Amino acid sequence: MASCSSHSGRGQDRVRGDAVLAQGYRAAQRLIAGALPTDRPTGQEPMRRYTHPIPCPAVRTFPADAQACLEQIAQLLTTQNQLLVDILGAVNSLTAASLSAQRRP
Repeated sequence: MASCSSHSGRGQDRVRGDAVLAQGYRAAQRLIAGALPTDRPTGQEPMRRYTHPIPCPAVRTFPADAQACLEQIAQLLTTQNQLLVDILGAVNSLTAASLSAQRRP
Protein backbone atom coordinates (compact mmCIF):
# COMPACT_ATOMS: atom_id res chain seq x y z
CA MET A 1 0.00 0.00 0.00
CA ALA A 2 2.82 2.37 0.79
CA SER A 3 4.21 2.06 -2.69
CA CYS A 4 0.86 2.98 -4.22
CA SER A 5 0.67 6.21 -2.25
CA SER A 6 4.20 7.17 -3.25
CA HIS A 7 3.40 6.61 -6.93
CA SER A 8 0.24 8.68 -6.70
CA GLY A 9 2.22 11.45 -4.97
CA ARG A 10 4.70 11.53 -7.83
CA GLY A 11 1.86 11.61 -10.33
CA GLN A 12 0.29 14.57 -8.55
CA ASP A 13 3.64 16.37 -8.52
CA ARG A 14 3.97 15.81 -12.24
CA VAL A 15 0.44 17.11 -12.88
CA ARG A 16 1.17 20.19 -10.76
CA GLY A 17 4.45 20.75 -12.60
CA ASP A 18 2.73 20.47 -15.99
CA ALA A 19 0.06 22.94 -14.83
CA VAL A 20 2.72 25.43 -13.71
CA LEU A 21 4.52 25.08 -17.04
CA ALA A 22 1.30 25.58 -18.99
CA GLN A 23 0.46 28.65 -16.89
CA GLY A 24 3.95 30.07 -17.54
CA TYR A 25 3.57 29.39 -21.25
CA ARG A 26 0.23 31.19 -21.37
CA ALA A 27 1.69 34.16 -19.45
CA ALA A 28 4.63 34.35 -21.84
CA GLN A 29 2.28 34.28 -24.83
CA ARG A 30 0.25 37.15 -23.32
CA LEU A 31 3.42 39.18 -22.75
CA ILE A 32 4.60 38.58 -26.29
CA ALA A 33 1.21 39.46 -27.72
CA GLY A 34 1.12 42.68 -25.67
CA ALA A 35 4.68 43.64 -26.58
CA LEU A 36 4.20 43.29 -30.31
CA PRO A 37 1.77 45.79 -31.85
CA THR A 38 -0.58 44.07 -34.22
CA ASP A 39 -1.51 47.15 -36.22
CA ARG A 40 0.64 50.09 -37.31
CA PRO A 41 -0.67 53.59 -37.73
CA THR A 42 -1.04 54.34 -41.40
CA GLY A 43 1.32 56.82 -43.00
CA GLN A 44 4.26 56.01 -40.74
CA GLU A 45 7.22 54.04 -41.95
CA PRO A 46 8.62 51.39 -39.64
CA MET A 47 11.75 52.35 -37.77
CA ARG A 48 14.90 51.15 -39.46
CA ARG A 49 17.50 49.67 -37.18
CA TYR A 50 21.11 49.81 -38.21
CA THR A 51 23.52 47.46 -36.55
CA HIS A 52 26.47 49.85 -36.80
CA PRO A 53 25.30 53.48 -37.11
CA ILE A 54 28.75 54.96 -36.47
CA PRO A 55 31.26 54.23 -39.24
CA CYS A 56 34.50 52.61 -38.14
CA PRO A 57 37.67 54.48 -39.05
CA ALA A 58 40.22 52.76 -41.23
CA VAL A 59 42.89 50.73 -39.50
CA ARG A 60 45.71 52.99 -38.43
CA THR A 61 49.30 52.09 -39.03
CA PHE A 62 51.73 52.15 -36.14
CA PRO A 63 54.43 54.80 -36.18
CA ALA A 64 58.01 53.59 -36.51
CA ASP A 65 58.84 54.27 -32.86
CA ALA A 66 55.87 52.16 -31.72
CA GLN A 67 57.16 49.25 -33.79
CA ALA A 68 60.58 49.61 -32.16
CA CYS A 69 58.95 49.60 -28.71
CA LEU A 70 57.01 46.44 -29.55
CA GLU A 71 60.21 44.72 -30.72
CA GLN A 72 61.97 45.73 -27.50
CA ILE A 73 59.07 44.39 -25.41
CA ALA A 74 59.17 41.09 -27.33
CA GLN A 75 62.92 40.82 -26.72
CA LEU A 76 62.49 41.52 -22.98
CA LEU A 77 59.75 38.91 -22.74
CA THR A 78 62.01 36.36 -24.43
CA THR A 79 64.79 37.14 -21.94
CA GLN A 80 62.36 36.86 -19.03
CA ASN A 81 61.10 33.53 -20.33
CA GLN A 82 64.66 32.19 -20.55
CA LEU A 83 65.38 33.31 -16.97
CA LEU A 84 62.27 31.54 -15.74
CA VAL A 85 63.31 28.34 -17.53
CA ASP A 86 66.76 28.56 -15.92
CA ILE A 87 65.23 29.07 -12.44
CA LEU A 88 62.95 26.09 -12.97
CA GLY A 89 65.94 23.94 -13.94
CA ALA A 90 67.81 25.04 -10.82
CA VAL A 91 64.82 24.23 -8.58
CA ASN A 92 64.50 20.81 -10.19
CA SER A 93 68.23 20.16 -9.63
CA LEU A 94 68.01 21.21 -5.98
CA THR A 95 64.96 19.03 -5.45
CA ALA A 96 66.73 16.04 -6.98
CA ALA A 97 69.81 16.64 -4.83
CA SER A 98 67.79 16.94 -1.62
CA LEU A 99 65.82 13.78 -2.41
CA SER A 100 69.07 11.97 -3.17
CA ALA A 101 70.57 13.14 0.13
CA GLN A 102 67.51 11.92 2.05
CA ARG A 103 67.82 8.41 0.57
CA ARG A 104 71.43 8.00 1.63
CA PRO A 105 71.83 6.29 5.01
